[in-house]
Amino acid sequence: MISIFKDVPQFPFIPNRYKAYLFSIIVMAVAIVSVALQGGLKLGVDFTGGTLLQVHFDQPIETDEVRRALADANMAGAEISKLKDTETIKNSFLIRTGRKQSVTVADTSGPQVVRIEVTPNPTAGASQVVVRALISDAGRGGARVDSAWCAIDGLANKTPMPPEPNKPEGSFWVVVPADRFGAGSQHSLAVYGRDAGGNWGASCEVTLFVTARGQVDLSPDKKARAAFAGKAEAARGGPVTAAIVGALARQFPDNPVTIDSDDTVGPKVGRELQGKATLAVLVALMLILIYVAFRFDFRFGVAAIISLFHDVICTVGFISVTGMEFNLQSVAVLLTIVGYSINDSIVVADRIRENVRKSHKDDFPALVNRSINETLSRTMITAVSVFLVLVALQLFSGHILQDFTKPLLFGLVFGTYSSIFIVAAIVVDWEIKSPSRRKK
Repeated sequence: MISIFKDVPQFPFIPNRYKAYLFSIIVMAVAIVSVALQGGLKLGVDFTGGTLLQVHFDQPIETDEVRRALADANMAGAEISKLKDTETIKNSFLIRTGRKQSVTVADTSGPQVVRIEVTPNPTAGASQVVVRALISDAGRGGARVDSAWCAIDGLANKTPMPPEPNKPEGSFWVVVPADRFGAGSQHSLAVYGRDAGGNWGASCEVTLFVTARGQVDLSPDKKARAAFAGKAEAARGGPVTAAIVGALARQFPDNPVTIDSDDTVGPKVGRELQGKATLAVLVALMLILIYVAFRFDFRFGVAAIISLFHDVICTVGFISVTGMEFNLQSVAVLLTIVGYSINDSIVVADRIRENVRKSHKDDFPALVNRSINETLSRTMITAVSVFLVLVALQLFSGHILQDFTKPLLFGLVFGTYSSIFIVAAIVVDWEIKSPSRRKK
């Protein structure tokens, strides 16, 4: 087996256990004080309810500009943070609003035409042509689009477009005779819509070039259409998302904004998630206590649980001190740390049990210290392997995954530390104060 040390080391872990106790008490005290001074953890949208929106702009923009745009739309309470640019996404921002965020934004703009289609090709021998349009008010007020019109070669030839059956909201169509589209001709086609608030949107004008083979070339504003497609998707997140995107679209009409992610949680769901997250951690600790007590010794089980509480409190303190949000991802971090730490503790406990069964001349503290040193190589190899993986994720992954690896790196260090210094040390002190029947 691979080993870091040529011979079994002789580090005095148990003789220095009181220094470790003092260090752990200080770190836990800092964690508790940090949480208390801040009035609790900075809970994420998962637990408080609200909207977490990640967007990016086509062109560079300052955070203050985004903040002013939302403030003008009565959303001054939104938290805005600029994200680090990546190779694929630049000018990206994270916008967080609480569940009480006001979204009273006046809807004074009409809907926008996202896409226009003409089928079949006018000169393909068809007797009629169908003009289809997708119109959305997402990002411009979020109202329902209730009517649309199509004008071919001038407003004198405008025709109402009814909603298309069995199609998403905002889909309209109209049938027009095909004889007006002769081979080699050129025509203008304009489509515009009105929302439920009575606001008419600007028309989307395209040019139809009808070739001898019956091919139609539509040339709308592709840049605006592509940007607005993202806004239409954002409207699925609810009125807060639509209001945010609408405010940004109106404030920066020449700098399209695109939605990268949208997470909206109601307050009732947030409270349920808080309870379930707490229950998940407590159940995990209780099951570990039962397993270790049954598999090894009750004292080891209690010591392991104390160590795990130590790891959880220290990691929660790290999240608090660094100002990170505590969300469902943080719960996954805590459960991962619990699993990693107990794995190391079980390895040490198994070696102590083996050494207790052997004939030996050491007293119990010396035996435990020797057992820790015998498993130290394995502990360090495991810790370094996991540490290198997490460092790689921290350096090369995206923003969301980095928020997972930061507390996990901290928890890895403290989980390894507690397996070496805390678990066995508690068992030793317990044994000294109340000796059990062990083979001597």
